[in-house]
Amino acid sequence: MASNPYNVVTESIFSKLDYSNFSVNFSTPPIVFVCGGPMLPVPGSLRERVFRYFANDDSDNISDHLIAAEEFKDYFQDGAYDDLMEFEDDIASISTLVIIFLESAGSLVELGLFCNRVELKDRLIVFVPSEELAEKDESTPAYSSFIYLGAMKSLKRRNETSVKVYPWVRSGVMQYDELEFVVNDIKTKLSSVKKTDKFDRNNSGHMAYLIHDIIRLCEPIKLGEIEMALICLDIDVSTRSVTKSLYLLQKFKLVSPYEYSGSKYYYVNDETLSKINIGRTNNGKVFDFPNLKVQVRTSFVPALTSIEDKKEREISQKRFNALKKIIEIRKKDVPVI
Repeated sequence: MASNPYNVVTESIFSKLDYSNFSVNFSTPPIVFVCGGPMLPVPGSLRERVFRYFANDDSDNISDHLIAAEEFKDYFQDGAYDDLMEFEDDIASISTLVIIFLESAGSLVELGLFCNRVELKDRLIVFVPSEELAEKDESTPAYSSFIYLGAMKSLKRRNETSVKVYPWVRSGVMQYDELEFVVNDIKTKLSSVKKTDKFDRNNSGHMAYLIHDIIRLCEPIKLGEIEMALICLDIDVSTRSVTKSLYLLQKFKLVSPYEYSGSKYYYVNDETLSKINIGRTNNGKVFDFPNLKVQVRTSFVPALTSIEDKKEREISQKRFNALKKIIEIRKKDVPVI
């Protein structure tokens, strides 16, 4: 039984919730995982041009949510992942959209990993060089390549909008007449993606989003406290699973760690962002996030608590001090308009 006021409050909150009532928000903000050719030099790959396009003209607020595959080159470090297939599973589950530009050896590997995932049939778009599908010689007629007969045909059968074919960019040549079409294809695909989904505790992407919202309510929060919140929800997962979710959430810039006095706390980068619709509590009440957030904060603010145990007082003071620093960090990260 928890004795620290913070633990008492948080465990009480999550014990009154039923995850079968939850739903997941995929669209705000979107998470777009992008595979393709090298990002340098400029002008270079089609992927690089698409990133540059959105960076210069981001009226749809997509630029900050494009994540290059290279961002995850350290996925095996710190024990987050030791299996590429497991990593790709989780990427597929958490991403709003997966984009593959077939212009490198790595992108061919990504195509092989993602193309047969049924759950991605509406959340995957592949851009293919028309030169790849053209007739090579008499023995290799048009549309007879391994890529087309295999992955491309399978993808188009499941969803016609999953494959787009264009003449490809030429390295070192800035002009590319098809760029606007490629960008519009991405925007259209993104707008057609399913916006919400019923929460599934066996879906690693859903679990990552749930952990995000646990952090949002209870920040600053430690790893073990996240695990306890999940246990109170009757969701028993391994520490490694939670660690993997935290790794992905950090890479997608949704949460950040903050170390204070030997403890690592987690906080959300955007306090206004919610990824889980909680619905109603077990007793039929509306989940009142603002009021519950105040309850959590009040539980560790020294001036508002009367904790007699010296060690517990110190724990609360450290959490409060960490929160003050986190608030300062977030203020620095907010752009001035």
